[in-house]
Amino acid sequence: MLSYYNTVSLGVPGTAMASYTHLSEAERWALVFHIGQLYFDDTQKQAGRALWADTPDMRRIVPDMGTLVQTTPEALAANHPDHAMPLLAALIDRPALLAPGQDRALTTARQMLDAADQAYRSGNREEAARAALSAYLDGFELAEATLAATDRKLMAQIEADMMALRNAIREEETVNAVTQRVERLQVALNQAENRLHSDEHSVAAAFSGSFLILFREGLEAILVLAAMFAFLKKSGRSEGLAYLHAGWIGALVMGLATWFAATYLIDISGASRELTEGLTALLAAVILIGVGLWLHNKSYASRWQQYVAGQMQAAMNRGGLRAIGLVSFLAVYREAFETVLFYRALWSQGQHTAVLSGMVIATILLAGIAVALFRFSVRLPIRQFFSFSAALIGVLAVVFAGKGLAALQAAGWINAQPVDFIDLPVLGIYPTLQTLLGQGLVLMVLLAGILYNHRSPSAAPSH
Repeated sequence: MLSYYNTVSLGVPGTAMASYTHLSEAERWALVFHIGQLYFDDTQKQAGRALWADTPDMRRIVPDMGTLVQTTPEALAANHPDHAMPLLAALIDRPALLAPGQDRALTTARQMLDAADQAYRSGNREEAARAALSAYLDGFELAEATLAATDRKLMAQIEADMMALRNAIREEETVNAVTQRVERLQVALNQAENRLHSDEHSVAAAFSGSFLILFREGLEAILVLAAMFAFLKKSGRSEGLAYLHAGWIGALVMGLATWFAATYLIDISGASRELTEGLTALLAAVILIGVGLWLHNKSYASRWQQYVAGQMQAAMNRGGLRAIGLVSFLAVYREAFETVLFYRALWSQGQHTAVLSGMVIATILLAGIAVALFRFSVRLPIRQFFSFSAALIGVLAVVFAGKGLAALQAAGWINAQPVDFIDLPVLGIYPTLQTLLGQGLVLMVLLAGILYNHRSPSAAPSH
């Protein structure tokens, strides 16, 4: 295909074959693929498409467009005599089969797993660890949302097995043991690819994946924003709304900038993505602990009366309002950063109508939750309002702490020691010792703050 492209671009001097440089690069490639597919008959094309759909190993032979255009039929037939012509017929006829998306994500996962196995065999444990981490972050994770909509059990199995592989490399298990783990993962990835290519699931999986990505990532941000908005309205601090809105609007702008950069300027690695999400989540958790304890402090009637009378205005001065703006930014950006990258991968695999439908439904539901939460909270009496808001913010602090630590584990910054415990990612609960200890620490800080507020002299009811 590459030689065809050069001929179309440069022409053949002294013959009727003229140069087609007046066409754009994309138009020349389209012409080349049109010419190429004329070489094959419909039987070969249909056989190749069936082979591509039913035999995931074929996708390792021609993993991307670069390999396709540089491969000759003779070279492919030398290694795969029975499959070369049907495979080329299908891919040249329908190059969209190689479009980046979940296929590319799973191909990357396979390649990185092979690299990890080879590095471990050669004694390079650090390189093996990096490759195993990349297999998840730069590969499988980008296909997780859609696979979860199709086969959640398989998704959870692969995720757990990849973590077990990273632990096995870190703990220096035998070469045979690591190789066996890699082989099991390769089999599971083949199963995942077959599930994702099932025609009856493709539209539903795209819709469900799109819905789950936005709803899952947006729910926590909506809860934080709704609680902060209700507090500012209830306490008469309308001037703080400017900080709140500036935070989430700035986060959305940064999210769009991230999408632009990831698409046109740089390649954002999975480790960088998880590191950003983890650090912003932990910073948000720290701020939410302070905000939650401050709200709990105001749930005592005497302290609220002091606040309204102006005796405690310093507790929510411009510095406090800036903190609300920062929480607003962090809560939205940590979700937007990951969401735009996941949607970039999801969009590239097609089914655009289903993807857009999932986004619209998730947006409507999130907006409904925000309105309902705001209306419910502002109708509460002052004390119950602050108690409810403090409890919600405290729970979110625990959730953010768990998710932040899990992201740092995924990025390879901290170890992940599995324990026998429930797995509830929606609440930031992961069955690892480090995340559970971190959440336990946040709970202890919150309980200590609540106890201090309760025993403080000014907590006594006013008469």
